[in-house]
Amino acid sequence: MRFNLPMNFTRSLFLVSTFAAVFSTVGCGKSAVEEYCEAKCACELCSDPALDACVIETERLRNTAETNGCAEAVDAALSCLHTTAECRSEEYGGGQFETDGCVAEQEAMQQCVSS
Repeated sequence: MRFNLPMNFTRSLFLVSTFAAVFSTVGCGKSAVEEYCEAKCACELCSDPALDACVIETERLRNTAETNGCAEAVDAALSCLHTTAECRSEEYGGGQFETDGCVAEQEAMQQCVSS
């Protein structure tokens, strides 16, 4: 027996599976976006609303890049930040999340989402 699903349902299912693949998890069930924002906020002692804002903004950048056909630029930047960014402590309070090792990747990402 064959089921004929409505085209909208099939398209929605495709979009959901694509979205899930794009934000595939790394580590303990967290997306690359969440891992980046959590590392940044752990360093800079962000509030929960600031962490949420980071995730929303970074996902917005990723979606814009996908629309522009250059999502790999954001993925490369997030991958670089995940492996090379570091927290430089300050004497009082939080640290500074240094991303100097990912300048080229961040510039490519910025160019991608600006076009």
